[in-house]
Amino acid sequence: MDLLLAEACPADGVVPTPQTPLSGGGLELTSLALVRAIVSIEDSLGLNFSDTAFMDAELRTVADVLALVESESRSDEDPNHTDG
Repeated sequence: MDLLLAEACPADGVVPTPQTPLSGGGLELTSLALVRAIVSIEDSLGLNFSDTAFMDAELRTVADVLALVESESRSDEDPNHTDG
């Protein structure tokens, strides 16, 4: 969550939780800021999100980003995992 917050400009009074929207009254991430945060997450965690996984993900909340990270972490651990 810290990597998302580094790119965020939270709305007044917003205390980020997994249910916090990435925009629209939440973290107020622009599309560019979200991409930068995703790249930072990849670099920090040694992940490489597939284009399909990233493009198919509905990233509306902090929990959605966490789910993407968890999904990609599992696929990195399981060489037989496919993106569905």
